[in-house]
Amino acid sequence: MYRLVLSAFALSFFLVSCNSDNGNGTVQDNDPANFYALTVGNTWEYEVSRYNATTEEYELQDLRITNTITDQTKIGGETYFVFTTTTTGDYECESCVNCFRDEIVRDSLGYLINDQGTILFSNSPTEDFLIGATPWGGIYGEYSGSDVDISTPAGDFQTYQNEIYGVLSNGDIPPSRDVHQFAENVGRVQRTVSLLSQSIPWHKMVLRSYTLED
Repeated sequence: MYRLVLSAFALSFFLVSCNSDNGNGTVQDNDPANFYALTVGNTWEYEVSRYNATTEEYELQDLRITNTITDQTKIGGETYFVFTTTTTGDYECESCVNCFRDEIVRDSLGYLINDQGTILFSNSPTEDFLIGATPWGGIYGEYSGSDVDISTPAGDFQTYQNEIYGVLSNGDIPPSRDVHQFAENVGRVQRTVSLLSQSIPWHKMVLRSYTLED
């Protein structure tokens, strides 16, 4: 029977994979296209579901995560956008909220990067990129497609997908793989979060509604 065992080893993966600024990918120039919908005032609301191993289905939880671009700022001559996260509901999932935490980002030639220079997402084929280093190894992102269809409460989207995985210090790759999906000019549509030792994501966060400024 499937049991969720939150060992320190497993816990470190889903926290670091959604909350790391130790990557090594830095790109210098902005892409003029607004692929990631980076405009002040844009808002996305996500619903959170948890996997039930008995029914083998995801069950909706009482948690809503709202991501809003509240400001923009100049850093090193480049324009970055400030994301602010709020939550409602009684269900607690720190790792879920960490995936949508307050952050400062920009689009750089198709890469979504933060103010530390870490690549968070790529919308075109590229070599796998380091998102974060941990005591046990590293968290990597992999571009895995541009025609991934997904149905959400906010509508049906064709998305670009990255997969996130861990590599242990001995070179072994655990079974856990998370998906991170964006729709062009819409923004993030879905994100999953896993335990390092489990092949099925523990939670998934799916777009429920969104508002884009003109």
